[in-house]
Amino acid sequence: PSREDQTAVGTQAYLSFWPFLNQCDLELPMLAFPVMTYAGSAIFANLDRWVREGAAPPRAARISIQNGGTPQAKIVTDEFGNAAGGVRSPYLDVPVATYHVSRPGGQLAPGVRCEELAYKVPFDWARLEAMYGTSGNYAAKVAESVDRLVRERWLTESDGRKVKTELVVPLPSSR
Repeated sequence: PSREDQTAVGTQAYLSFWPFLNQCDLELPMLAFPVMTYAGSAIFANLDRWVREGAAPPRAARISIQNGGTPQAKIVTDEFGNAAGGVRSPYLDVPVATYHVSRPGGQLAPGVRCEELAYKVPFDWARLEAMYGTSGNYAAKVAESVDRLVRERWLTESDGRKVKTELVVPLPSSR
């Protein structure tokens, strides 16, 4: 509802990014990261396989942390500004953006702080073209990353097919 409609019915008007009452200092849309849904599917598939067949789920190294256990602790990042270590995904292996785990700002609503909300900064076309050249090159790298995740059981086969379709972005053809 618009602010006017909210005020007319006697409720406190929310800002444009309802349902939050306040605004983060860095105003960016919330992060949609569908690979988390797919990871959840793989978790349940691995749990089922473990119970039925005794095949333990895969294990991975943790996300790399610098100065762990200190107030200066921070996530180690790769050359694209994304987290290093942990379970890799096509979003990180074949990036089209830098993913940030938090943003500056205060409290949005009771129990929700800006620092808890992730966001991404997409790469511009020039950078994408320099990194991948063509859509075909990009798609091949995504497919390679997805196929590895399926083999290692971090993704189910059906979700792997979905990721390959979702991550294909048209890049300008090489000059």
